[in-house]
Amino acid sequence: MLTKSDFMKYRECPVYLWLKKYRPEFIPENTPETRRILEMGREVDLLSRQLFSGGIEAEGFNQDGWRNTKKLIDDGAKIIFQPTVVAGALTCRADILIKNRSGGWDMHEVKMATQVKDDYYFDTAFQYTCFKRAGIKISRVNLIHINNKYVRRGEINPQKLFVSEDITDEAREKIAEVEELIGKVFAMLKQKDSPDVELLKSCPNPKKCEYTGYYCE
Repeated sequence: MLTKSDFMKYRECPVYLWLKKYRPEFIPENTPETRRILEMGREVDLLSRQLFSGGIEAEGFNQDGWRNTKKLIDDGAKIIFQPTVVAGALTCRADILIKNRSGGWDMHEVKMATQVKDDYYFDTAFQYTCFKRAGIKISRVNLIHINNKYVRRGEINPQKLFVSEDITDEAREKIAEVEELIGKVFAMLKQKDSPDVELLKSCPNPKKCEYTGYYCE
């Protein structure tokens, strides 16, 4: 299945997914710095949950996560942390879903950044597409990020630490492009032969590419 992380990696490096599927030995292991960033992300995610009391986590990934998410929805949950959907060959896990008065859901994506970045529109548009295909109506998309003007005094105050911005329109504007890219991803993954080296030449920063060694055999 195509995950959101893999989709975003494809936007960064089209070769990455092919290598992950056919030559995983070339995918570098996480560095201590990467692990530190991932741990910080988990801490930020847990802090953001304090903005929404009464939420329930949908445990599990992929099909297990989807099964648990559907059960929570069927049981009447109004706030769901880490909801997962599976729609055909697509899957994604959102940060927070909140049931709204219209019967749809508001999706909240949490980031460690201090401002909204263009990548986040693609990130949330992919999630929007997955949830829509899975039959879950997303009414609004919010981006929760760090408030760079917040000064901590004593215990962290999540209400002041975070800023929430409505990016529904921006996310929806990217949906057509996201759907087109999804088609390209699956077309590339059907290739058994190595992707054209021209893809590497198109990289904006090849000196920092983690996979150039593959092409230097």
